[in-house]
Amino acid sequence: MKKFIILIVVGFLVFLGVRGDWLQEFQTQDLEPGESISRGAAIATHWDEIRQYLGGIETIRACPDGGMCEGVDADINEGQIEVIYFDNGDYLFFIAEIHENGEASDADDNGVQWDFTLDMNSTLVDVALEEWASEKGYIIE
Repeated sequence: MKKFIILIVVGFLVFLGVRGDWLQEFQTQDLEPGESISRGAAIATHWDEIRQYLGGIETIRACPDGGMCEGVDADINEGQIEVIYFDNGDYLFFIAEIHENGEASDADDNGVQWDFTLDMNSTLVDVALEEWASEKGYIIE
């Protein structure tokens, strides 16, 4: 019986997608101004708000379907990759929403699928976090 209960609890937690830091994430969802939150918890629980502050030019990893990955500069606006620039002067337009893990994807005008990765430890992300926290009155630990 004890094993059955443990299996049910574990199955329930897996079903919910709960990670090891679930309690911290749950506790940080409803912060009051002046309260602090860790960088990781802020990104994990408030990314949809934070990414609205994410903007500027940043080097990202860009991988076309069936092609070689390369580092390219990207124009990012409100958490979306909008343009990538190649060294030869070419550029492509996208509407690729950046997720909390730094990944995004979209197809170019030719129908080629691209996968992108933004370094979540970049200055651009740090600035977005600070702007979000400042506007909300939170402190990033």
